[in-house]
Amino acid sequence: MSKRIPNGTVLATVDELDKLTASALAPVVIDRDGTPWIVFQTEDGADCAWTVPCPDLDIHGGTDFEGLLLRAPLRVVFNGDTNPETWPRQDRQGVTA
Repeated sequence: MSKRIPNGTVLATVDELDKLTASALAPVVIDRDGTPWIVFQTEDGADCAWTVPCPDLDIHGGTDFEGLLLRAPLRVVFNGDTNPETWPRQDRQGVTA
């Protein structure tokens, strides 16, 4: 069994984001508005989330995990695992962390 958080999982805490980034190089989550964010930790341990800036929608492009959680709920859309069997089927509901 994979140690990765499954694609489709809803995340709501910094600890869950930490767990996601610990098991993947550059996982992607979407926020409540559908904006995708690449989440990662720097070499010095700082947590980061980046997306394309869109000032008209109050999206500044970069934030830490606390700032990203203001846009919750967050759903994992790519957990770093490229195996097609790990992707949720269309008929399957997402899971919570």
